[in-house]
Amino acid sequence: LISGASRGIGRAMAERLLSDGHRLSLGLRNPGDHKGSPLDPERAGADRVLLHPYDAAVPSDADAWVQATLQKFGFKPEYVVYPMEHAVCPQQIVDIGCWIERTLTAKGSSECS
Repeated sequence: LISGASRGIGRAMAERLLSDGHRLSLGLRNPGDHKGSPLDPERAGADRVLLHPYDAAVPSDADAWVQATLQKFGFKPEYVVYPMEHAVCPQQIVDIGCWIERTLTAKGSSECS
């Protein structure tokens, strides 16, 4: 589950996870905005990507999104990523790949492997 995947860090993380072979459930205000993008289920594979309407200001959206994810993939997600909760500004991120690797592996170190 990834919210905020329309742009910035959220989108970079979604594209990285997809390229690493993970299935994605993306919560988006406007799922249609991904039409034709690498994250479009028609392009990436409907068995690999779910785009679901989600607005963090609407509490019931989260439950509907999780239920749609369980229905689609039949299991609980491996990662739940809310990129905007990380207190990092873009100027601090020199290597987005390194930052994503540290975030997803929860290494917490300043070194990349």
